[in-house]
Amino acid sequence: MHRMLKLGLLLVVGLAALGLAASLRAVAAPPTPYRTYAAPEAAFRAVLDAYARDAAPDGCYRLGAVQRLDPWAYAYAQEVDAGGQPVAERFVALLGRQEAGGWYALAPLSGAREAYNALLDQVPDALLDAGHKAFLRQPDVAVATTASLGHRLPWPAGLSAYVTQTDIGRHLHQVDFDIQGLAAAGQVLATKPGQVVFVKQSSREGACDPAAFGYENLVVIQHDTGEYSWYLHLAAGSVPLQVGQQVGYGALVGVEGATGYACGVHLHYMVSNGHTPWTDANDAAVLPWATGIVPVDFAEVPWTGLIEGQTVVSANAPGPGGALSSPAEGAVIEDGAVLLQGRVDGGDGGYARFSAHYDGAWHTAGPNFTTPRLGFYWDMCAAAVPDGPVSLRLELVDASGAVTCPPQVERAIVKRQSCVAAPRLVITQPLSFSPAASVAGGPVSAQFTVRNAGRQTVTLPQLAVLIEESEEAWPAVAGVTLRAYEEYTYLGERTLPPGGLQAQPAYQDASGVWHLIPSP
Repeated sequence: MHRMLKLGLLLVVGLAALGLAASLRAVAAPPTPYRTYAAPEAAFRAVLDAYARDAAPDGCYRLGAVQRLDPWAYAYAQEVDAGGQPVAERFVALLGRQEAGGWYALAPLSGAREAYNALLDQVPDALLDAGHKAFLRQPDVAVATTASLGHRLPWPAGLSAYVTQTDIGRHLHQVDFDIQGLAAAGQVLATKPGQVVFVKQSSREGACDPAAFGYENLVVIQHDTGEYSWYLHLAAGSVPLQVGQQVGYGALVGVEGATGYACGVHLHYMVSNGHTPWTDANDAAVLPWATGIVPVDFAEVPWTGLIEGQTVVSANAPGPGGALSSPAEGAVIEDGAVLLQGRVDGGDGGYARFSAHYDGAWHTAGPNFTTPRLGFYWDMCAAAVPDGPVSLRLELVDASGAVTCPPQVERAIVKRQSCVAAPRLVITQPLSFSPAASVAGGPVSAQFTVRNAGRQTVTLPQLAVLIEESEEAWPAVAGVTLRAYEEYTYLGERTLPPGGLQAQPAYQDASGVWHLIPSP
């Protein structure tokens, strides 16, 4: 009996072991077709030699330190000249993976982009974060991309800059500018109106070594078109902007520098339709990166006109500025209408307008203004603004249609329930008849001028001269709308009834009831 139990137990254990072995074989990754080596360093040197031979026969590369998190590794190799000095920001990133037979490595060769990107996606974030992966991802150069429009070159008007690098390898649709040349540390300006969404200026580190990637200071601006403009390598502490701030053409972004992977003072610029997650701006060693990078046809020069070694001249200058003077911050509006006042400084043939944020969206509040001084009573009842917080701002629209908001002009107010039905009307020109002395049965013209004395817009279904004690009206004018303090002159003609008449200006409300308008 004991022997049979022992044999049965051995049979169960054996079958379990066979099942486990089969399971392990099922999940084990098949061997790669790449040659393997005992150490990642050897794999990187071999694949680097192949890269230099096939992709860059005129280049010489120096392999950097290997970063490793078993079974993964990567290393950068910087291009150097005959004297061993770095050649601009030209490098190759090598990825390694350990298998049962040893280490293999991949370089971003043109015929192996898909395999390289697939391996890159598998690398743990602890070794290469999302920003690094986006930076290293190999673009598909065969995809046709529409250039972004509406941008101006990112430095002050009238100054020139050298194009030091563009459209090289992983640098596709990205460009480096040396503003004024000779590492002059020129000012960097916003290329298009938008909202600041990321600012990092905590880094003071930089080197002509790809291992310094991540230490770049940068600013990212999101535009109304949904795209993002990126400004990298900025000098530490040189950014005057804050996240959430609205900027226009020519707004100062910072000063070009050499933070991060930079072979000298310059500006790295690109435009994208996406990005990796925003990182901690106080961490000098990390940064986000663009996804969906597209070329830019600047107002001054198309993308194809950006040729390395040549200079281009900027026409970028600040657009008009402005300010809100009314209402005061935190004002509580209790009568349904608010006085909006502001000013515009400068201009280029565009216009200004007020806008308000309520119901989860921005809405235009009032007309367009082409004068330096702006003033308008905005009827929040007529605009169906709900009670509660409302944000106000001044918007500037230039001749090209681009919208920008001057910094620090947004105001927060509160609307309370105050929408009243009865209009406040006054007569500013008393009722008169022509001819003054007419005979019964003859034509008579009546005229008066009424003004909306309230700050809410009113619409009068009917406006007329009412014959007292009969509710017989002179010919009525339908649908008279009066904004705050706006006037309207009534003019009507009818036949004078026998015995003369006693009449007075009147309006009809939405329910059909006539109301006399008191004389002053």
